[in-house]
Amino acid sequence: MNAWTQKADFAGAGRATAVGFAIGNRGYIGTGGTGTNNLFKDFWEYNPKNDVWTRKADFGGTPRFVATGFSMGNNGYIGTGWDNTGNRNDFWEYTPDTNLTGINEFSDKSSIDVYPNPFSIQTSVYAKKAFQGGSITLFNTLGQPVKTIENINGNSVLISRENLNAGIYILRVSSNNDSYTIEKTLIVTDN
Repeated sequence: MNAWTQKADFAGAGRATAVGFAIGNRGYIGTGGTGTNNLFKDFWEYNPKNDVWTRKADFGGTPRFVATGFSMGNNGYIGTGWDNTGNRNDFWEYTPDTNLTGINEFSDKSSIDVYPNPFSIQTSVYAKKAFQGGSITLFNTLGQPVKTIENINGNSVLISRENLNAGIYILRVSSNNDSYTIEKTLIVTDN
């Protein structure tokens, strides 16, 4: 599509140098400021499905700007930056509400099965709970997406090898109905 679509305005105060990261199908923004005497520690979650911002627990450290943030698995991390006392080196972990994001509902990788794995011609992805508008993406070992199947509905999806070279891939399964993402290793063989 290659186009921009305006979404709901950020619900917090306008700011510069905020930190943002994603966990599952949700985006998070916090900290930042409007100058050295007006720093923030509020923290917000964006739900693209409903186009809504929700205030979450404030950042655990001091109000600051030019901090660093990233996510791994089901947690987000914010640290370093600058507050009114100077440069900071503390780091904090954020765990989202499981009842709002649904991330932990399917965090057990046994909720998704892939058979056969390894495969040479085709394989199937089976879900214990049916997909509703989900997607599957295969990534090569460089982290580049090489195959995507979208708008999945039902409990199983067939993946054909087609142009995939033999090798190891990461299979990412995402579901819109429960806001979860699961990754599994997938092996493609020549025989």
